[in-house]
Amino acid sequence: MLQSVHNLMIDLILSGYQIDMISSHLLKKGQRAGDRLQIGKRVYSGLIYPHPDIVDSTALDLLTSLDRTGFPILFGDECPQRTSAGKSVARISSEAFDMSKNTVETIKQRGLEPLLHTPKGTLGTVIPQIGGNLILLCPTRMDGSDKGRVQYRDKSFEAAVTKTLSIYWLTEDGKAEKLL
Repeated sequence: MLQSVHNLMIDLILSGYQIDMISSHLLKKGQRAGDRLQIGKRVYSGLIYPHPDIVDSTALDLLTSLDRTGFPILFGDECPQRTSAGKSVARISSEAFDMSKNTVETIKQRGLEPLLHTPKGTLGTVIPQIGGNLILLCPTRMDGSDKGRVQYRDKSFEAAVTKTLSIYWLTEDGKAEKLL
């Protein structure tokens, strides 16, 4: 079970998804913010819940509320069966997916797109700032030096990824400047 979650995390990161691992305890502290999930200051556009056989009733209420808005919730291998108090769970419309198969394609088909598209062989992350975003790019191969388009939401730019970390400043109007 842990290996399939680990593999899913690697596949998502290599495909440009920004992910956070949260505990069921943190999920219980979440709230619906329009059609999004908010936990603390973080706002999420989708949730992947691997192996959710048992779910806390508070978290289940939140998931059910989010599900009614069309918020993408993907359960790994099976939908929740019972609450932590032992009560049966009524089926919500979100579906389970087979975590042993092509999970990234399944996730895309269910409406979750990567936040950041990077050139092949490049990992990237976004650090939001006032007035723009820092885009950090790192090669996944020792020879580095990949070139290609980076897309973040509706903005894109041409990037050259060196053998180490490359940092770009992407302004709100879509202009990119290489900082490192």
